[in-house]
Amino acid sequence: MKTSILELGSVLDANAWQQGCKDLGIDVLSSIKTPLPTMQQMKVFFSQSPDWLFMSGHSDRNTFSNNFGTLGISFESNHIILSRLAGAGQDWQNEKILYNNVAEFRLNLNCKLMVWTGCSLFKDNQARANLPLLKKLFKNPVILGFADQTGAQRSKYMLSGRGSEYSRPKESFFHRVKGSIEDPVALRDAWMESGLYHFGGIREQESTIRALDPDGQEWQIVGKKIQKGAKYA
Repeated sequence: MKTSILELGSVLDANAWQQGCKDLGIDVLSSIKTPLPTMQQMKVFFSQSPDWLFMSGHSDRNTFSNNFGTLGISFESNHIILSRLAGAGQDWQNEKILYNNVAEFRLNLNCKLMVWTGCSLFKDNQARANLPLLKKLFKNPVILGFADQTGAQRSKYMLSGRGSEYSRPKESFFHRVKGSIEDPVALRDAWMESGLYHFGGIREQESTIRALDPDGQEWQIVGKKIQKGAKYA
């Protein structure tokens, strides 16, 4: 089993993800941890076929970007647009990758788990537009993420159980999922239960933690309880 990592912001959660995967015996196929990767790095990333996909950065509608507005990855109906601004006064570089071009786009061939720790993937209108597209494009993976603003430290807590003031690795996503890394229900439960442990009862934080099953059923935390949310086709 292999994972690929695209981190356009703080590396705290990406490093926790990479270490957690290593502890489970999951190899890193591709790892990008910079807010401004080269166009070639991105094209290589999208041409590979991980089992688990980790993406972290800023999310706005159908575009995944860094926090500086100098790089964007837009998921359209039949293609991805990669946009990059190398520096002030320079022209934008743009590349289009068609989903049906298997030489350039292979990211969805084996993907069973997508972890998107950037803000707002599951938020309202954004979720209604993006989740059906990602669900279809990546052939019904488990999708884990957030419904509002978040941060790398929160994601790190949930993934590793480790923070600046305490250490609870047995309450982490990676500890909970040991022995069940190919079970979609176990993957979803590990994320939601880790979120419940760390942020349950803190309304503005627990309410943002979300998961999507392969059949399109969303899960959320309300009043310190994990329950079903919306259903996506």
